[in-house]
Amino acid sequence: MHICPVGHQSTAADYCDECGRTMTVAADPQQHGGGDWGPEQPPAGTLICRICATEYTPDDQFCEGCGHENPSTTIVDEGVANVTPTDPEDESGRRETKVSTATRTLWTVRVVPDHDYFLRVLEWDGPDAHNMHFPHEQESWTQELTGESMRIGRRNASTSSAPPEIPITDPGVSRRHAMLLRCGDGTWEVMDLGSANGTTINSGYDRVRRDPVHLKDGDRVHVGAWTTLEIRRVDL
Repeated sequence: MHICPVGHQSTAADYCDECGRTMTVAADPQQHGGGDWGPEQPPAGTLICRICATEYTPDDQFCEGCGHENPSTTIVDEGVANVTPTDPEDESGRRETKVSTATRTLWTVRVVPDHDYFLRVLEWDGPDAHNMHFPHEQESWTQELTGESMRIGRRNASTSSAPPEIPITDPGVSRRHAMLLRCGDGTWEVMDLGSANGTTINSGYDRVRRDPVHLKDGDRVHVGAWTTLEIRRVDL
């Protein structure tokens, strides 16, 4: 019985029956006086492949045992008890570069002329409700929520005050109608700024007061006579 350089038992004397490596040493313990069943160590100064521990010469481009290209030079010193080959799969695994999969999250608001909400406003029968006409030609638009706060309001060109970050043309919206506030975890809240017609959420009838209300992805904030603001979370 023969022992290959990595310790496999083989009946063949030229190549290992199990791993196919070259049988560079004979390790039959009975032929060598009954020593350990491990492989004999190469002479000091021998070049061995760091992948499979097969001996090679400086002129070898590939390891004869495992086929590794340009095996690193490893010189066996006297007193080295064992040579532990490196698993080629482990070696290739260490060469892989891990790619970060971190995502970036942003929040957006979509401003929609909401006909269903407009019909609800008519049902409430406010003082000016029946004098308003729904703007069928008006299109929705979307913008990213940025900064620490964003004011919702009606633009007034006749004043010198700063325009709202989310300008609304709906005549039922006050100039300072509501405010979106960023939370510490990146989510958003809404609070009413004392508007004339109030602010509601998700088709509810209870008005938002000055105490901020936390918003979730998909929540709908209603202001004015027909305007709905859809809050969306986007993961990039």
